[in-house]
Amino acid sequence: MIPRFPGFKPLQLSDITEVNVHASRFDPYSDFNFVSMWNWNTSDQCAISTLHGNLVVRLADYLTDAPFYTFLGDNAVTETASSLIRHSSASGYGSSLRLVPEFAALSMDKPLMGAEMDIDGNDYVLSVARLRSFEGSSLERRRTEINRFVRERPEHRVALLDLTDHTVVDGMVALFEKWAERKGTPETFDLHEFRAFKRFLDSVPFLPDVHGIGVFSHDKLVAFANIELLPRRFAMAHFWKADISYPGLYPFLMREIGEFLTARGYEQLNFQQDLGLSGLRFSKKSYAPAAFLRKYSVVERTARSLRPSLLSVPSVPEAFLASPANSFGVSLRPPSLSDALMRLAREEEAEEVERASVRRSGITVKRDGSTTGDEADDGTLTSKVG
Repeated sequence: MIPRFPGFKPLQLSDITEVNVHASRFDPYSDFNFVSMWNWNTSDQCAISTLHGNLVVRLADYLTDAPFYTFLGDNAVTETASSLIRHSSASGYGSSLRLVPEFAALSMDKPLMGAEMDIDGNDYVLSVARLRSFEGSSLERRRTEINRFVRERPEHRVALLDLTDHTVVDGMVALFEKWAERKGTPETFDLHEFRAFKRFLDSVPFLPDVHGIGVFSHDKLVAFANIELLPRRFAMAHFWKADISYPGLYPFLMREIGEFLTARGYEQLNFQQDLGLSGLRFSKKSYAPAAFLRKYSVVERTARSLRPSLLSVPSVPEAFLASPANSFGVSLRPPSLSDALMRLAREEEAEEVERASVRRSGITVKRDGSTTGDEADDGTLTSKVG
């Protein structure tokens, strides 16, 4: 049983049903997907609670391992955020919430709470139909790479993987290690991801609807993907790796994921976030995402800024302000209500409108399906960062 806030409990495998009940009411944000939460809980910092009927989660940053709070739900969102921010500050985790789903962040009381889009945390959503066909000018490069792989590796075959078979598991681990070796000196994140991958493999018997897809060349595993089937024709991609010495193998693997999901009637794939890593951002955008599950950082406005706003300036009759206070004709208009203050207030409101416009622009998809951005593709795809 998940406790009520301010009580928390460490995330356990036995929590999968309760967490999924909460998550199934909303689009499948990766940070509230139980399998993802479990995999990436490598430092055992993940803890869960409920507040106003919302699921509250303490997560660890995927890059730094620093703890933070977030929540999933649409009940009393302003009150929920305010309580969590106070709790976070008291716990030494900072005065903001992170990775709050857009529907919750943008429905909070705006005079009280401020929300800013976390572009690095947005989940990429791919169309399964387009992933299977790779049609369109924005995917021309990927189609060329797929054709090259098929032409140069006619002996290849694709098969479903038994994730409980020790031989299969050993082959996947060996491929992951080979990928890391070819990449060069591992970063802290790479080691974190490998621990998350091993945690996933150890937990497969307890995780429903997770599947493995493998690509073989001369009966040697050269690429794999782990996919979870979710409600509402949605799927979640968890881990995928390929031997980059085979040109075109990554997009070929993505096409096979599209084939796998199409055969089972699924329509969308959550490709997870890019964490702000430029090479991975380019790689994910190169698959022409159909949409994004956007997330926000949330703060209390009173804690963020003491500058005046138009809402904070009281309405006082002009005639009263202009009337003399005494025989010397001194105006009763206080300096704090001067034209200068009103100008500052209007400037703040204009700046907020501009910031909101920039946040809304975020990462965009053009009408032809292509995406913006000029980062360089590093040719690698990992789990959280794709």
